Amino acid sequence: IRQFEEVIESEYRNPSDDFVRYLLDKSEIYDGVKTAKVIEKHRKTTVEAFNLFMSKVMKTSLDFSLTAKQEEKENKKSHKKLKALRKPQIPQNRFNRNAKIIQTEF
Repeated sequence: IRQFEEVIESEYRNPSDDFVRYLLDKSEIYDGVKTAKVIEKHRKTTVEAFNLFMSKVMKTSLDFSLTAKQEEKENKKSHKKLKALRKPQIPQNRFNRNAKIIQTEF
């Protein structure tokens, strides 16, 4: 994996002729002969495309992280509300708040 990572990083920083040619072939944006001049012209486009792709990946990752944190906060709030609702409500005696017996008639 480390070797793949190094190749990807190298192509990201300085796209090789083969990589630019590969993208031209796969994208089908240029049908002619891939001369050195054509490859050089599209090298900048390759770098821009890589940068755009990386920005999208990072944005998606950040959006996911923020959404997860918001959901976690909402879950904690909901849990506290549910816990409060589940807590039995013991009516207080009008005369003696510490009494264990609740008087309902006088």
